Amino acid sequence: MKNKSKEHLKKIYKKILKEKIEKDVEIAHLNRVLELNKLLNFSLKLNDLLLNFSSFLYTIIPFKSIIFYIDENNIYDIKLNNKNFSILKRVDKLTSVEQQVKIEFLNNLNNLNCYLDYLILQLEPYKKSPIFFIKHNPSCFDIDTINLLKNFINMINPYIKNVLHYKKVNDLSNIDSLTNLYNRRFFFNYTEKRSSENYSIILADIDYFKKINDTYGHQAGDEILKKISKEFKTHFRNNDIICRYGGEEFLIYLENTSLETAINIANRIREIIENLNYNNIKFTVSMGVAKNDIKKHNNIDDVIKSADIALYIAKNSGRNRVCYYKEND
Repeated sequence: MKNKSKEHLKKIYKKILKEKIEKDVEIAHLNRVLELNKLLNFSLKLNDLLLNFSSFLYTIIPFKSIIFYIDENNIYDIKLNNKNFSILKRVDKLTSVEQQVKIEFLNNLNNLNCYLDYLILQLEPYKKSPIFFIKHNPSCFDIDTINLLKNFINMINPYIKNVLHYKKVNDLSNIDSLTNLYNRRFFFNYTEKRSSENYSIILADIDYFKKINDTYGHQAGDEILKKISKEFKTHFRNNDIICRYGGEEFLIYLENTSLETAINIANRIREIIENLNYNNIKFTVSMGVAKNDIKKHNNIDDVIKSADIALYIAKNSGRNRVCYYKEND
């Protein structure tokens, strides 16, 4: 009889202990949800949102790195360096291995979460939805952990949607709709916040553009504007700020760039453009280059004026050339 009582008490104790453990897990999960919710509410920019989410995930699983893939032009690498997370928008596309992981995942949507060294989590189950590639130690991830992470992904989804929508609206207000380059508003807002005194300016203008419009029509002129803009985006450096300054003029801000380097960059791109055509219509650009000089220039407007003087000289020296500003010009 005593043995039966003991067994019964053991069963009751085990049941209570199990319920306590489950309750503790539930409370811990709830605390994590509250913690994540607090972090996300303070994240108004995509970089901040991704960094906060990554630091939160790391408390659950010590991953090696994260790739956040929106599309081919918006890929973010998140890494842990010296106990701090860093985020960098990638210049290159996905590597061949990463592309393979993406293809395998999308071909087996909802049925595949781990492939090679990656855990793949998607915001929503359709092919164009953003994807997290979490590089990890495969032994770290069991089915319970994956389900837990999926819950957190579901939590972050509306926040990322809002931030991406805000970013898109903000980008539209800063982008010229025809050329997809920055507009003047963004250019001057951006340069106004820069503290560097070491920069150069290039002012570029399409040669005989009015004649192109009058001869071939404004549609051809628009296509040439777009073609040149694409070449500028491709061949200027990633940190150079390119804007459509007005009509057929472009303004480029090159930070930490000497006059000689700016001239070389301008000449290289000018040569690329002179070898292009649109429907057999040839076109060229002239460019004026100026370097900021704190002894001569009070602000960026003065540097642009100097570049404009150099552009005027290029136009009056035969066009399709690069000229630079000198004090005696």
